Amino acid sequence: MTLRTLISPLVIAVLVAAPAAGKESPGPIGAVAATDDAVFASVASLKLARIDTETLVVTHRLSTRPAYVRDLAVGAGGIWGIGPCVRPRCRYGVLMQFHPATGRRTRGLTRLGINPRAIAVGAGAVWVLGARQLLRIDPTTARLAVRGPRVFRVGRNAQDVAVGRGVVWVTTARRRGQAGPIVGPCRLVSVTPSGRVTQWGRIPCVPRTAAFGLGRVWTNRTAGVPRTTSDLAVGIGRVWSIGVRNPHPGEFGALSGTVRLTGINPDNETHLETDIATAQVGVPRIAVGAGAVWVANAPSGTITRLDPATGAITGSVDADRR
Repeated sequence: MTLRTLISPLVIAVLVAAPAAGKESPGPIGAVAATDDAVFASVASLKLARIDTETLVVTHRLSTRPAYVRDLAVGAGGIWGIGPCVRPRCRYGVLMQFHPATGRRTRGLTRLGINPRAIAVGAGAVWVLGARQLLRIDPTTARLAVRGPRVFRVGRNAQDVAVGRGVVWVTTARRRGQAGPIVGPCRLVSVTPSGRVTQWGRIPCVPRTAAFGLGRVWTNRTAGVPRTTSDLAVGIGRVWSIGVRNPHPGEFGALSGTVRLTGINPDNETHLETDIATAQVGVPRIAVGAGAVWVANAPSGTITRLDPATGAITGSVDADRR
């Protein structure tokens, strides 16, 4: 969030909030993205669900084996998904492309030499982020680009990626050791397709999400964006933030709290706030498309449709069932 192109208002900016696993979160839903006609959600049963935006019916549920899809992006003629291979002794990451009308794969798997964390589309390429590397993929072949730089070093423990105005934006966070706690500093890094990598200012270390739209890059450090943000999307004239308000341990150690949607108008910084549910929560995801805001609640496996003008809930669907 994280569309993942983030220039278009129909693309999701997907988030990075889980510690070492990048965008992967516990619960049925791993990623969500939206187009004019459909919402796509990856589920833990190694399926990609395509949901009709008008009827809220799951029209297709297709296998993503051998990978669990951790992040989704829309652009370059398709739906793109990345994730780790889950087969025994399988140590590579996977890039997949799906048809926006059917959700079916439109080409074979592309094996990646990294464990992918996030994906974005824009500036003439598909960008796949690993822990320390950013890969530039040719969208016509789904392989590493032939011309120009193909691999970029972006720092330690890269977390999220967005594209805007011909520049790729990456958030990074230093850890203590390979799997220790975040110690910072956490930074925003810009990458040009020609190969120039620039370190920008520090950003809050948790969460670590980025999106581009309305002429600028957004993080939870940007004025008006709640610090509790776990995912961002841009579209319908607003920046949309989703996060968990007042989290507390629930039954069997599960996290409970209120999922809050915030819509920010960058012109006058007015806000639209809606509390969606008070229940067991994981890392909520958000997408914008088909004139609506879509929120995925990981533990319940449901996707909720909201009116962007009022914040009212206009429907919901279980992404893992027909």
